[in-house]
Amino acid sequence: MSYRTYILSFLFILVTVITQAQKDPFASTYKTEAVEVKAEVATKTQVVVKEDVAEEVEEEVEEEVVEEAVEKKKMIKYLKFDAFLQAKLDFSVPIISVEEFKALRESKAPIVLLDTRSEVAYNVSHIPSSKRVGYDDFSIERVWTIPRDAKIVVYCTLGYKSEQVGKFLTEMGFKNVQNLYGSIIEWVNEGGVVVNENNKRTKKVVVKDKERRNFLKKGHAIILSESEVSSF
Repeated sequence: MSYRTYILSFLFILVTVITQAQKDPFASTYKTEAVEVKAEVATKTQVVVKEDVAEEVEEEVEEEVVEEAVEKKKMIKYLKFDAFLQAKLDFSVPIISVEEFKALRESKAPIVLLDTRSEVAYNVSHIPSSKRVGYDDFSIERVWTIPRDAKIVVYCTLGYKSEQVGKFLTEMGFKNVQNLYGSIIEWVNEGGVVVNENNKRTKKVVVKDKERRNFLKKGHAIILSESEVSSF
């Protein structure tokens, strides 16, 4: 090996050593640790995201369960209400549903709406434009001027007493009498408006007892005293 070659070889080795010395001896270690930290962060992020998603899903499931329970309770209550009506009514007078009655009112068709409840119940709340004819205090004079071919809809609290009045009206010669199914309770349950004796909107509805109060899904039930029940 010539002197020149020796010198060049020495310089090459020296440059290599200096270059390696200048490099970070822990670079590969840092790189490895960085990769590991990145992987750990990604894993933890995924876990947090999964936990958040799980919590959201759990909350949604809980809300759905609550909603289903509420709807089920409403359905059971309605079925009890419907069963009560089916047992009480004999359907000797044609019925009209609240939905059909609403459509009839919206059509502006002429209707004679008769309330067959007590004066106390009527004054607390009644369907707008209805005329009270009563039940225990019913009198022919209150309906005598109504045309025999008029469209008449009768109602009470549930529909039983109004059905009895409807029968009597039919016997009197009225040809188009219908009983509002579920009467004022169903009317309020379906969002119908009621007014008091001063023609002001109210949420109060008079009922006879706790059983009938349970049928009222909306509004505020007023239970009569014993003395008032006798004339209800």
